Amino acid sequence: MKLPFKILQVLWFGIPLLASQWAPGQTGLASVSKAREYSLANRQVWEMIHNDQFAQALPIAQALTRETARNLGKDHFEYVSSLSNLGMIYLNLEEFSLAKVQFEEARTLTVQAIGRSNSVYLSLAIGLAAANRGIGIIDEAVRWIADAWQIWSSNPAAHRLSAGHLLSERVATSIAAGNLDLAKES
Repeated sequence: MKLPFKILQVLWFGIPLLASQWAPGQTGLASVSKAREYSLANRQVWEMIHNDQFAQALPIAQALTRETARNLGKDHFEYVSSLSNLGMIYLNLEEFSLAKVQFEEARTLTVQAIGRSNSVYLSLAIGLAAANRGIGIIDEAVRWIADAWQIWSSNPAAHRLSAGHLLSERVATSIAAGNLDLAKES
């Protein structure tokens, strides 16, 4: 069963704006060139996700995640982007436990690098809510959607691209939790 929404646009619309704030794992011209190469590859994977080519994108995203970690480091922004893409693929292939692992690592690295009051973290929290809901861990899904809601509510204009996905996941999580009042409020 396909998920009734796509988080992927949130992940890519929010991420490029914050890339300049990220402290890269390496410096120098060689690493800048590699970072551009991986950025283009991540965008190509995103296009495949956007076109519902999840099975075809999976091996590319897995290799890209490994290569980015090895060549740029796990503290590099492009590594987090590749984790996010891989999480989206797993989410859409209904491999919810694998999606959760990718989103959790990306979230941890995001918090370490730029904190949690940003669109990247918001997108990852929505992904974690969806993954936990898919696994059946509803209390965790509720916790993540509440966290995402709090961040979005603090500055809706800054996170306007996330609004539709957040509302969709909030309603789905609320229904899964049996909280129809919360679903109506959304």
